[in-house]
Amino acid sequence: MLIIICLVNTESNVTIHNIAIQTKKAFIPPSSALAAKGMGLGAVTALIIGSAGASLTEVILLKSLFKNKMIIAFLVVILSMTVGAGFLYQAIF
Repeated sequence: MLIIICLVNTESNVTIHNIAIQTKKAFIPPSSALAAKGMGLGAVTALIIGSAGASLTEVILLKSLFKNKMIIAFLVVILSMTVGAGFLYQAIF
């Protein structure tokens, strides 16, 4: 994300990026509560990675920089890696 901040110098895009960072930090406590209630750790891991990697604010920021094909490729990679990490974590632990 640091590269994106360097490429975009407008105030609105930097503000959107800062909101995305704050959203990622705020998602850890609800995830720990879900794990405490019995949700599988693989699913919790996938939820954290997916919400951090493909947040709405991040997609809006990237949309201002890239074409739709690149955004779709980004989302497919993030979501497939999220599912893969969740299955891997569930299998190991």
